[in-house]
Amino acid sequence: MGKWIVVVRDKFDAAHRIFGYEGKCSEWHGHTWKVEVGVEVDYLDELGMGVDFVELKKMLKGVLEKFDHAALIAVRDWAEWRFGKYAVLTPNPTAEVIASEIYGRMRSKLLDANKDVKLVFVRVWESDNAYVEYKE
Repeated sequence: MGKWIVVVRDKFDAAHRIFGYEGKCSEWHGHTWKVEVGVEVDYLDELGMGVDFVELKKMLKGVLEKFDHAALIAVRDWAEWRFGKYAVLTPNPTAEVIASEIYGRMRSKLLDANKDVKLVFVRVWESDNAYVEYKE
């Protein structure tokens, strides 16, 4: 029998800079980050669904709340940070690091909800033309 990959998408707005980078991304700037999460299901329930889009979207929204309208800062910047909402990411708040952080948080939410699905990937779009995909 086949498998299904169920994908949901959401977005958040956040600022970051790449500490130690030589180029314009070393300065503070913002993005509307788009995030896609894909889970694999082996069977469909009596309604013909592998996992409810509504539940999956709610989980993703809960994960992204930490990052929305926050400054995503490198651990080295944290000691000097004196402003509002922030999330510390190690070593730097790159799209790659953000994707792996979201993956870990989403995996925990799925486990907590006792969902019989496999988290396949997290994609983080920094712009319309560039994304990172993280999977284990």
